[in-house]
Amino acid sequence: MKKNLDEIYRRLEKHIKKGGRAAGRPLLTVYYVLKADTTPEEEKTKIQLALIAIIFPTSLDELIGQLFMIGKGAAAIYAYNMVKKYITPPIEDK
Repeated sequence: MKKNLDEIYRRLEKHIKKGGRAAGRPLLTVYYVLKADTTPEEEKTKIQLALIAIIFPTSLDELIGQLFMIGKGAAAIYAYNMVKKYITPPIEDK
């Protein structure tokens, strides 16, 4: 998983440079929360699944929406709330 997160960071870095600080801060916060040892594995998985629900094509979103009656907005709010719980002072500093 560490290798995958490092690859994600390299890709994020390119987009963050284009998008600026306002767009980059939430992305980096999610990255560091997922990478942190203080975030439980179960919570990391939940965050990742919520992010997948946001990113994947409409067909998966429709399936998830029909099964759980949630949409991309609900998945984004869920992921944000999960990430927010695990932001530590060192993550804030990064």
